[in-house]
Amino acid sequence: MPILFTFALSQNQTFELRSHYGTRKLDTSALAKLINLCEENYYTQDFDERIQLKNIGRELYQWLDGKEGWLRQALAETDEQKIYLDLIQTSEAQALNPQTQRIALGLAHLPWELLHDGSGFLLWEANILPVRSLQQRQNNVPTIQNRPLRLLFMATSPEHPGVAPLQFEQEETNILKATKDQPLGLVVEESGSVEELGNLVRSYPEDYFDVFHVTGHGVIYTEKAFGKFLPQGKKIKDNTPCFITEDDFGTLAFRHGECQLAQAVWLCLRVQISLTATVETFELMYNRVPQGDEMEALLGAAAVYLCQVRGAEHPQLEELQQRSVKILAGAAGAQGIETQEAFGDWFVSQQLNDPEYFIPRLFERLEEIVGDGWLFERF
Repeated sequence: MPILFTFALSQNQTFELRSHYGTRKLDTSALAKLINLCEENYYTQDFDERIQLKNIGRELYQWLDGKEGWLRQALAETDEQKIYLDLIQTSEAQALNPQTQRIALGLAHLPWELLHDGSGFLLWEANILPVRSLQQRQNNVPTIQNRPLRLLFMATSPEHPGVAPLQFEQEETNILKATKDQPLGLVVEESGSVEELGNLVRSYPEDYFDVFHVTGHGVIYTEKAFGKFLPQGKKIKDNTPCFITEDDFGTLAFRHGECQLAQAVWLCLRVQISLTATVETFELMYNRVPQGDEMEALLGAAAVYLCQVRGAEHPQLEELQQRSVKILAGAAGAQGIETQEAFGDWFVSQQLNDPEYFIPRLFERLEEIVGDGWLFERF
């Protein structure tokens, strides 16, 4: 039979020890005293007094053994090499007063490995190992019944010259075939529009869907290859990764992750993120915004400024400054600035030399991009 001792709490928040031999009360003040002693001395690196270790082990042994000799009797009756200490109830108890709570949690952290029978430490002399149980037993956990997998499927395949049509009906068939042995709740968004997909998701309870399966064409946008597909007046920088979707009218649209990236830039401004990661994030955002947009200059000025205020002793400061200046120079070039003199005039006229202007303005532009799509609470 396993050697098992269970620590429990009575209704008046006193401690009891239970075994198959019976139940007895434990001295709460003695428990608190030993817990305090161990926290103050035993857990410090310079504590190695063998006599005091023995005294702690003897007291722990006496708690289990008691006047009745429970531990001695259990060790004599079995060849079991483990002493199981059930601390689940005390470690999970709720609504305790502060002193009782401290003892209840402290029991699990006592050095039970020091158990000493008066002749020697049980662990070292007899290879008897104390084993703590702290996690709730699984046999009382209610079984969660299986339910159909909830899958949302959308294919975005705009009918547009130069865009190969998707075989999305076949893809839907493949999904049903692959999940034929699994109950499936399949919902299909047929518009191909990201806006309509968002409306559909919001019409269901939060976290309703288990799987989102969205299929479409992904491209690396270049003006040469795809510029003819853009609406008049819209610009996307070359080498921007895009997902081809449809708008509300079924017209081809290029999607790129501006919303999420704008939030990353916002965090770089508000949180002490590494300077390398900050400049990289600003470069990514610079490559996403339309060429000639005010945001380019704001990003460049902010990157240069952050290098100045956060870059002290940074091992890559010179490189990061050069990359930041490159953003600013690109923004100037998009405005037709070609000479150093013109650059200086433009830099001052746009207030890019004043962080009290360009930092708040950059925040404004980022918030315009994100709208109500924030993934976190702003601070």
